[in-house]
Amino acid sequence: MKRLLKLADARTLARIINLAERCRCTYTFVTAEYNGDLSYYHVHIELRGSDDSLRLLDSQIEKIIAYDTRYSP
Repeated sequence: MKRLLKLADARTLARIINLAERCRCTYTFVTAEYNGDLSYYHVHIELRGSDDSLRLLDSQIEKIIAYDTRYSP
């Protein structure tokens, strides 16, 4: 599974990586670029795991991103 994310807080990426491990998934590729003018990170992450694990992880990532965009400055 490949995801392109726009994150306001760099710690959110750490949360996603930790969550992937708990969901029995692994990340095979991660890049993050900070856009200082707009104060957010562009993140590209590739994840591997069983279909059920990736489905669970994807739903949890959506919740984390919603929280990140709502409560970050």
